Amino acid sequence: MKKTEGRLSRQLGRRRLDREIQRRLVEHAAPRIEDDTLLVLDLSDLTKKYAEKMENLAQVRDGREKKLGWGYWTLNIVGANTKGTKIMPLYGRLYSHVQLSLFDP
Repeated sequence: MKKTEGRLSRQLGRRRLDREIQRRLVEHAAPRIEDDTLLVLDLSDLTKKYAEKMENLAQVRDGREKKLGWGYWTLNIVGANTKGTKIMPLYGRLYSHVQLSLFDP
């Protein structure tokens, strides 16, 4: 387990890993996108209730608790086939309006 954790931790430190994952995700999903596939855009937030030292925390609206909190914005795009129950993740991004370049690819 310790070696697996070390290997995965090293991978997380790779530059541009997010671009490679995104590219492969789209490659995998592209053949499943049809003319009647819905592309759903979800702008949401991720509240970090107990975070005190995370970089670039921004004020976001916590929809569940219906109040402002500290966290990050998220942008997700999924494809949904109208003929079935298949949902395909196509894009996901976490960002902060405090410093947008932090999470920019």
